[in-house]
Amino acid sequence: INIIPDKWHQGLKTEFRNEIGEKNTYIENARLAYGTEKYFIDFNPTYIHTDGEKNDGDYDYAYEKFGFSLGAGIKPAENLSFEFTSLFSDNDAALSSSPSLDMEHRLIKNQAFENQHHENRFYHLGGVLSHTPNSFWDYTLKAGYGNTQRQYFWSDTSGDQSEHKGSTTYYEMQHNLYPTDWFTLTIGADYEASDYQDQEPFDSYQGIYDPVTFDHEWDVWDVFSNLQFSFLDESLLMNIGGRYNDHEKFDAKGVWE
Repeated sequence: INIIPDKWHQGLKTEFRNEIGEKNTYIENARLAYGTEKYFIDFNPTYIHTDGEKNDGDYDYAYEKFGFSLGAGIKPAENLSFEFTSLFSDNDAALSSSPSLDMEHRLIKNQAFENQHHENRFYHLGGVLSHTPNSFWDYTLKAGYGNTQRQYFWSDTSGDQSEHKGSTTYYEMQHNLYPTDWFTLTIGADYEASDYQDQEPFDSYQGIYDPVTFDHEWDVWDVFSNLQFSFLDESLLMNIGGRYNDHEKFDAKGVWE
């Protein structure tokens, strides 16, 4: 994932932003980054909190979130670099009733419940290796892992919760060949594996909180290529490319343009 806008910069950079509003609303954000021609590191945390509106109810529509992005890179040689990126987010928000209309068609606003809320967590890790062995060839290797989880707390009763979570692992390889000044050949492949898990109470209305689970996995791989022709001092470009996709659960498909 390319989330760091300023990578191989020189020196130290710091930023801090703070916003304060009504309903105990706070937005805090900072950035600490340091880089040279050989390495860089960039850390950017964020915190958000608000009590939210009551909408004439008894409880606040509370929301809280913490997250950050982190990036780092190193160049052992002029033609070789490693980069790492990470995203993390964790938030908690109140659940509420649905808005409705009364007998006179007046709006009844949604109102937060006392003890119902949902929590969401997400993180992603990614790495890239870039290498240029010579003037006719360069390549990149990429790997990533993402994980997400959502939990619904319907009451304080043990087992009266729903959980949905999933993860994805991704690998990619791409080679670029430059046999002439006017022709570039790109070839590559990628692979993606996903896993989704779901858990619900059997029948919370009847007081049966035994978990019912669901687990589903699938994978997909692709191969792709592109031919680029350059004319008139690179003022005119023509591309011919294609991708073949083989999904475990769907029909294989090729796309060309």
